[in-house]
Amino acid sequence: MRGFGVSASTTRWSRWRSSRGHAKADRSPYRNCPLVGASQKQQACPVVPLTWAVMGHKEPMTIAAALRLVQKHELVIPAIQREFVWKAPQVVKVFDSIMRGYPVGSFLSWRVEPENLATFKFYGFLKDYSAFDQRHNPVVDIPNDQPRVAVLDGQQRLTSLNIGLRGSYAYKTKNAWSNKVSSYPIRRLYLNLLADASDNDAGLKYDLRFLTAEQLEDTASDPAKVWFPVSDIFEAAEPFQMMQLPVKFGVGNDAKAVEMISVLWEAVHRRTRASTSTRNPIRTSSACSTSSSA
Repeated sequence: MRGFGVSASTTRWSRWRSSRGHAKADRSPYRNCPLVGASQKQQACPVVPLTWAVMGHKEPMTIAAALRLVQKHELVIPAIQREFVWKAPQVVKVFDSIMRGYPVGSFLSWRVEPENLATFKFYGFLKDYSAFDQRHNPVVDIPNDQPRVAVLDGQQRLTSLNIGLRGSYAYKTKNAWSNKVSSYPIRRLYLNLLADASDNDAGLKYDLRFLTAEQLEDTASDPAKVWFPVSDIFEAAEPFQMMQLPVKFGVGNDAKAVEMISVLWEAVHRRTRASTSTRNPIRTSSACSTSSSA
């Protein structure tokens, strides 16, 4: 996974939008401004500075550093974005990819100056997702004390990382009633420290699973499994904290388990694979358009 960056040219910005069908799908008089979503098109387009800004590349950052910005609402989601829609297997695949050192795409974002923050509506990233009653991003009240970065493309991946490393994912149990909250037990992401994934159609190498507390208890006596909570890696910010984790889970003398924890820690805290490209406020226009993010 390389640093998340995109071209500085506005031409490539247009190509990026065209590749997602926006140029053809939206012929409204609001189509050129990516600041207003479909539900807001009866409103006037926000007035922002009268120049296109050049897209810039920020220094690469680690996944942990990016999620700390999410925690502090320095990385936010503009109101134009769709909500989180990825399923649990997609979240698992992201973590399998980062542990294997695979690229998982780039992020596109734009910088909002303090004087323009009040013009727009922003949301925070989901941390604890529930398909029953917690599918909507929380509205955030952002003070205008410093610039913020709004994610235009990449929020599905960032939200997946946030859920896996800091939160939970509650989806419906198979054949359970869809109108009962008990059918959507809280699941957290775990990594089996003792073995790789068995052969699977998704081509996953690591045995990563969202497990309920009950499932975790049921497998506690299985000698082939030691389920490590992925969120513990995020909390272990320093190397000495990481080195304590194998002992904590009783696998300090197991070389494979120690390697598993090390690989995950390196992917989250050391590899600079989560840089963002920023865009200053878009030019004034009476035209606004929609956008989506992966």
